[in-house]
Amino acid sequence: MEELRRFIGLIDGLELSTFDPAQKEEPAQPPAGLRFWDDVLREVDDAFAAPLHALKTVFQWSTFYKESDWSRPFFANFAAGKIVGPGCVVQSDDLIIGVVLMGPHTFYPAHAPPAVEVYTALAGKPHFRADGGTWRVLEDGAFAFHPADMPHTMKTDERPMLALYAWRGDITAPSYGWEEGRKVYPPKVQ
Repeated sequence: MEELRRFIGLIDGLELSTFDPAQKEEPAQPPAGLRFWDDVLREVDDAFAAPLHALKTVFQWSTFYKESDWSRPFFANFAAGKIVGPGCVVQSDDLIIGVVLMGPHTFYPAHAPPAVEVYTALAGKPHFRADGGTWRVLEDGAFAFHPADMPHTMKTDERPMLALYAWRGDITAPSYGWEEGRKVYPPKVQ
């Protein structure tokens, strides 16, 4: 509960910047996972669907990582969009807020960012597993919380997933992958 208070405190301190969305840097090619955007919005609660649709062009889209052996299995079905954070429409050096989109039957391998993370599903029924524990389905407004440096993984079933995420703490350092009980450093998109 204290961790959520920290996130809320950071959110309360945000102010709209004078950032011009037309000047944001776009990736050379939008993430391939964006092809699921319209499908996943049909599953989002009506109160969120229209605002999310309107924000599609405002989000800073990426895949978090450069393509590598570690990231290749999920790249084609993955996209992440930030709206709060460094260089975003709402500027913050302490907080990132955005959405993660994963297509059906997608496995996001174990990774551990140095930031504290919170996720809540807006559509789909994603499965989360933290620190090698049991899989947990994230549904009905439930949150997944991951302390800094805790390995965790996600997967989807036959439906795409859209989740709201927030990171605080060390938000600019790269995440590391987690394979066979050891850290691996996949190349992060700058």
